This record gives sequence, C-alpha cells and structure tokens, in this order.
Amino acid sequence: MATALPSMAMNELQDRRTSRLVLRRLTANDAAAVLAIDTDPRTNAHRPGGPPSRTESELAFQEFLRCWQEYGLGYWAVELGGHVVGIAGVRPFRSRTRECWNLYYRLVARASSSLKKSSE
Repeated sequence: MATALPSMAMNELQDRRTSRLVLRRLTANDAAAVLAIDTDPRTNAHRPGGPPSRTESELAFQEFLRCWQEYGLGYWAVELGGHVVGIAGVRPFRSRTRECWNLYYRLVARASSSLKKSSE
C-alpha cells in the first residue's frame, strides 16, 4: 500500500489551530478518549451495524496510530477547551481489492451540538 501514497514529507505535518479547536496527531495517550467516542452509540447513529465493540475499537485505534508511524498521515485528535472531543481526517485504506483514502470523523455528542450552535 505504501507505494500508492505520494512521496512527500508528510511527517512534517503540524498541529492546526482555529480560534476554538486544535487538530493534532493522535498519540497513545488519546486511547481512552478515542475509545469512548468510538464506542458511543450516539456517535454511531448512522453507522451500519451500530458502534464497534471495545475490542474492535482498540484494534482500530492501534491501526490509526500505525498509519501515522508508517505514512506520516492519519486521523487527527480534535481538541476543544483542552479536551479531546473527536477524531477526524483521512488515512490509507484497503476496501476489498482497492486502495483508497478513507475520510472519517467522530465527535462526542456535546461537542457536535456545540459546534453546530456556534456556526449558526
């Protein structure tokens, strides 16, 4: 899969900041927050099959970290007020026999409604 990715210096990606949010590379320290978000039924309301099991989520999180290590790109931690309130971004993904980019995001319910209100 690595050959399908551009050969640019993606390891140089830096945190992104807005007036309220910080987007940064996921780290092992984010596991508890990401697992809570990922397994919450409210964040999976439109996901076929509902939320993943804790074990499935733990395996997925390890894959999220591996993507950063291997490709220098992956899902970002979304922080609001110093707390991880979501994950978002793209990562390389194999769908059956096709290599592609997977766009993904999950936001805790309280953050999602807070972000909607502030954009109105």
